Amino acid sequence: MPIEIGEIRAYTLMELTRHLGVTTLTLSIKDGKLRAGKMAGRWVVTEDSLRKYLGGEYKKSTNETN
Repeated sequence: MPIEIGEIRAYTLMELTRHLGVTTLTLSIKDGKLRAGKMAGRWVVTEDSLRKYLGGEYKKSTNETN
């Protein structure tokens, strides 16, 4: 069940792994592909960030050259 804050919908990483059928290692936020933040001690991803990630809008890292 997503966390709703006003009009923003967010998901924990554990929710995403269950729904997408992947491991938490696959949903790595360290490389900048999936944008997330901490809320109440848990990593959360907004629905907008998830859509961008799945649509390939995020680049690997700002340190990498194209």
